[in-house]
Amino acid sequence: MMQWDERYATGEETIDSQHKLLFKFLNDLKRDILAGKSPHDFEDHIGFLSNYAKSHFCYEESCMDRYQCPAAQKNKEAHREFMEFYSAYEKKIKRKGYAPGDIAELCHFIEEWIVRHIQRIDGQLKPCIRS
Repeated sequence: MMQWDERYATGEETIDSQHKLLFKFLNDLKRDILAGKSPHDFEDHIGFLSNYAKSHFCYEESCMDRYQCPAAQKNKEAHREFMEFYSAYEKKIKRKGYAPGDIAELCHFIEEWIVRHIQRIDGQLKPCIRS
């Protein structure tokens, strides 16, 4: 399970709250996979994550621009790449059906991506907010 930790904090309260919500979402998704939930449940998760990512990315990008974060462009590129991957994966799952193995693979990818992204890119926002 993913645990929030202050090393993930960006210093921007809304972004940090959104990241905490994503951690909770991923933990709930893992629980549903292990519990053998129905394909309909996974459909709801996939839809939520798509909408969440678009909204969160937009807000985060505006914050990076506002605080003139040097990682702003890199952040936008990472978000675009994530959405391209996610969109392709979403189409694959809808075409093949909501198999727990595919959902678990997606969950694992997102967990690794989000931790790496927060630490390497989003964390660069913290010193910009302080100054």
